Amino acid sequence: MVQSAPAYPIYSSEDMGKTWKRIAEIRETEIGLNSEWNPNLYELPQDVGGLKKGTILCAGISIDPAHVKKTAISLYKSEDAGNTWEKIATVATGGGLKNGIYEPFLMLDEKEQLICYYSDETQAEKHSQKIVCKRSEDGLHWGNAVDVVASDNPEHRPGMPVLTKMGNGSYFMTYEVVGIDGNPIHYKTSDDGLNWGDVNSIGTKLKTNGGKALGSASYCGWTPAGSDKGTLIVSATFMGRGKSQTGTDYFISHDYGNSWVAVPHPLPYTDGKGYAYSNSFSFSADGKTLFAINNVDDKADKAKISFALVELGQSVSSATACASSTAQGIAIGALASLFWLNGILRVFAIAVGGFIFWLCRTAIL
Repeated sequence: MVQSAPAYPIYSSEDMGKTWKRIAEIRETEIGLNSEWNPNLYELPQDVGGLKKGTILCAGISIDPAHVKKTAISLYKSEDAGNTWEKIATVATGGGLKNGIYEPFLMLDEKEQLICYYSDETQAEKHSQKIVCKRSEDGLHWGNAVDVVASDNPEHRPGMPVLTKMGNGSYFMTYEVVGIDGNPIHYKTSDDGLNWGDVNSIGTKLKTNGGKALGSASYCGWTPAGSDKGTLIVSATFMGRGKSQTGTDYFISHDYGNSWVAVPHPLPYTDGKGYAYSNSFSFSADGKTLFAINNVDDKADKAKISFALVELGQSVSSATACASSTAQGIAIGALASLFWLNGILRVFAIAVGGFIFWLCRTAIL
């Protein structure tokens, strides 16, 4: 039997996560490449060139089957809430696994241009890995790559950038720095989403006043809920320093990242055993509800993903499984993305396997 090429399957829930349905998949159209890694979703908050407000974009990594020749950031669009997709551009290209490009993240900058941030290994002799970005006025044509985090130490590997815009107008970016013990999560801030200070600086290590720190594969988001300055949340794969009763903690800030406290993760798991690489979240339209996912402990299948619905502004409680549904389509260790669109939850997953979503009513902050 001939196995079909990898694709990004899309799952949808229209009942707040109680049940999930596979509605579509995205597949690379360039001959010799497969859609394999790091899909990232972004809903356009306004028109960008000929792309209309509400269009959903997906940027993902395509690579040749042998993983030795070419990587590419392929950009796709959906104009019908994720049901059908069309490839519209190739943002950037690189080599295979030893000098490729990875982990795209999309958003608009202060000039309302579309930016794609990603990890870049194409200058491996000088920078083992660096974070760069490209800009576009229409999503179809992309400018030259600009360094964002490119350490003077060639052993440093900053990567997996994730960004959010805060209520004070500033942009906040988190990323891991492999090559330093514990792969610590660092951050930078920007007034315009493009200029992030000294590109040779690895930024500021994220840590609480008590010294706790996070490691690997971070995610961040800001919501106006929780305080007069809103709430900034960062998640990651494991604790780089300090202990957690829930695998890792969520780090939260009520002052735009100037100080941090740790709270229990709404989806507990065992730290350091291959879990929590799908540790992303999204907010409802009013910002008062957080939708979280994570691949939590399952000895038979590390690809099983749990889902939690979190009411912000209440006390923390343990996540409790209330209902579940199963779907097919994610591989062990793969990243997934959660996305909220007009009352419907969308989830991206990659490759082949199985996963399960648990609907949990919990609370945080």
